[in-house]
Amino acid sequence: MPDVLFYELISSIEPHRSRCFSKFPKSGNPIPVTEHVGALLRKEIETHEPCGLPSENLVDINYRFNPSLASGNYEFTENDIEAQKEIEEELNNDISNLINRSNSLGELFPDFHNKLRKEQKAYAQEVMGAVATDISGITTFLSKLEYPDGNVMPSEEWLNPSWAIFRWFQVQLLFAIDIASRYGILDEAHLTSKLRIKLEHDVLDSHYLIQGLLEKSFATKEKKLKGFFKLLCPEGMLVCENG
Repeated sequence: MPDVLFYELISSIEPHRSRCFSKFPKSGNPIPVTEHVGALLRKEIETHEPCGLPSENLVDINYRFNPSLASGNYEFTENDIEAQKEIEEELNNDISNLINRSNSLGELFPDFHNKLRKEQKAYAQEVMGAVATDISGITTFLSKLEYPDGNVMPSEEWLNPSWAIFRWFQVQLLFAIDIASRYGILDEAHLTSKLRIKLEHDVLDSHYLIQGLLEKSFATKEKKLKGFFKLLCPEGMLVCENG
C-alpha cells in the first residue's frame, strides 16, 4: 500500500473510513506500507544510488489496524492528531512548492506563460512532451540543484528514469504545467478554499504517480493520471476501467 493511500484512508470521514478498513485482514502487518516519496528521495541523495522499486522500500514496523477503525468507533489519540498535523504541514509545503514551480516555468521554458496564453492547450501538450523525452535536459538540471544539509545531487551521468529523483521532477513539471494551463499565475495568499483542496489532491496524486512510474505499473480511474503515466512510461502496465 502506498503510504499516501494510508494517509487518505485514515484522514477520511465516516462512514468511508470504516468501510475501507473493514476490508483489511485482521492479522498483524496485513498490507505492507511503502516508504514516503520524501524518504526515497533522501535515500538517493545520501547514497547516490537509485532507491529501487517502492515495493522493495517498505516501512519496517510491525502493526495491526485498530479494530475500531473498521467499526466506525475509532477516536484519534493526541499522537494521531499530532502526526496528522505534521503531514498537513508537509502537504501545505508541497502545495507552496508546486505553485512556485508552476509560476516559474518560464525559467525552464522561455516566455512560457505568454505562449500559453496565446496557444493554450496545444502549447501545454508540447511542453509536456518535452518533459517526457528530454532525458539529458532533466538530468543536467537536477545535477545542478543545491540540497540542504551539505548533500550534493548525484551526477547527471548516473541519473535516469529509474531514479525517484528523476521521476519526482518529471511529475512535478507535468502537474505544474497542468496547473498553469488551468489557472495561470497563482497568488498563494489569495487561493480559494476550493482551489486549495484541488491542489492538495494534485500533490497526493503526484505521490501515487511517482511510485507507479518507479514500479512501471499503475492502477487509476483518473483521466489526467492515466495520461501522465502513458506519457512518462509508455512501456508500463496501466490498469484502469474502460481502457
